Amino acid sequence: MRTLRRLFAKSSHGTKYRKDGKAGREAILYFTNGKLKNNASVTVQCNGREETTEILPGQPVDAASVLLPANVGLSPTEVTITCIQTIIAIQRQFLFRPGKQWTVFIYPHSHVDIGYTALPADVEKLHVRNIDVGIELAAKTQNYPEGARFIWNPEATWVVVNYLKKATPLQKQQFIQAVRKRLGADRWRSFQH
Repeated sequence: MRTLRRLFAKSSHGTKYRKDGKAGREAILYFTNGKLKNNASVTVQCNGREETTEILPGQPVDAASVLLPANVGLSPTEVTITCIQTIIAIQRQFLFRPGKQWTVFIYPHSHVDIGYTALPADVEKLHVRNIDVGIELAAKTQNYPEGARFIWNPEATWVVVNYLKKATPLQKQQFIQAVRKRLGADRWRSFQH
């Protein structure tokens, strides 16, 4: 196998979480005219910042990835990448095209569509259970920072009516307390279908 002589870098379409918890654009390093056989140190310099990542391939590889510093690559960015492996050092400059960084919000949701996914009796049981689980999760997360607390709302009034018909006295009490405290519910509004 030949030793590492050339380096090409390309930004991937996505971002990943860095060790500091921030999002970073992923740069794929391609080792042409040879493979990365041993551990290497990769330094990324851009926008007056410098970060070093250790690559531990375990076996010879043609490519490896590093994460760019946080907020780099959201606009056209010139990046200098230096790869040092044993006594070989390669330094190249690359222009990374801008990429969009997405924030994905996951919203807990249940949809009332009786008979579409299961028998009506099974759908009713599921939605009744969702209220108990929702109250429990909301109670567990009520002291979390704003935006990290569990929230939801029953989508249809009949779910709440059926829940209260079958609830034990303790469940009814917990439900009423949750409504009064606005615990976990997104304004506790139910929509009539």
